[in-house]
Amino acid sequence: MGYETTMMKQYEKELKGHSKELIKTQRNLVAAQEELLKIQRQLLEKREVEITAVQSTAQQEIKSFASVLEKECASALAPKKIQSAIVAASEDRGTLEERKERKQLVIELKEKAKQSPGTHYIIRGNRVLEAPRDS
Repeated sequence: MGYETTMMKQYEKELKGHSKELIKTQRNLVAAQEELLKIQRQLLEKREVEITAVQSTAQQEIKSFASVLEKECASALAPKKIQSAIVAASEDRGTLEERKERKQLVIELKEKAKQSPGTHYIIRGNRVLEAPRDS
């Protein structure tokens, strides 16, 4: 039994050594995971700052684009430009009777535009109608 006892003590000693190594490895793993979490938090914070900057820039650009578009559309849709486009479109097209009808519509449109400068009109068929307002 001396041999068996010696072998048991040797195995116990080896087992304790392996247990200590395992505990040390587990502690190192926990430390590495904590470091990884710290780095991931820093990355998330940096991404949030970048996203905020991109959102701010995008909002500014959209506002800038919208104001340019609004100005361009306002000038392109000015009543005088629309009237001149209608006059140009109605000149020298169709029969004499059709040209007279269009000329009469243009005159009627100009008169209505003078009477109500803020109102928009459309020509539908052979009538000048007030354009519907967008809500």
